Amino acid sequence: MVSQNDTPPFDLRVDEYVLLGRAPHLGLLTIPGDTDRIASAAALSTVGMTHMAGHAVTRLSSGEKQLVNMARSLAQEPEILLLDEPCSHLDLINSRQMLVLMETIAKQGRTVVFTTHDPNAAAAVADQVLLMRKRGTGGSRHSDTDPDPSVAHPDLWGRCGSDFHGKRTVCQGCIKK
Repeated sequence: MVSQNDTPPFDLRVDEYVLLGRAPHLGLLTIPGDTDRIASAAALSTVGMTHMAGHAVTRLSSGEKQLVNMARSLAQEPEILLLDEPCSHLDLINSRQMLVLMETIAKQGRTVVFTTHDPNAAAAVADQVLLMRKRGTGGSRHSDTDPDPSVAHPDLWGRCGSDFHGKRTVCQGCIKK
């Protein structure tokens, strides 16, 4: 799981932080070995952050933190990767980089499931898009659709019971392996 904003409260180096992703593969009080360090290095390479390995996580930009959080999750070697608004707080360049990264990870054989309030982002990379309406807004109608450039069309949003610019709708994308 990659959350929107997850930063340790102390100065871990990027490589140490990504290595924490290997915890599920370690026994109690086990020190990470070569296999764990290789998996962590590969995860950093996948997200393009190898050059930041020696830097403190707490001193990274929002975009860099998102990429490092992604690397930590990839170090776990999950079959399914869950991302909570992976492009939130990112500028246009880093947002596009994150979407391309999600596609790359899916092409490597993992399933990627993510939430977003941007239907265009979901439609750009997802194999399936699900629009959901917030509880308490008159029902729980939703639209499950294959991605299409018209996904952001106001008529579709109207069928889902949300305004085009509103925060009442969550768009979930799924990139299948």
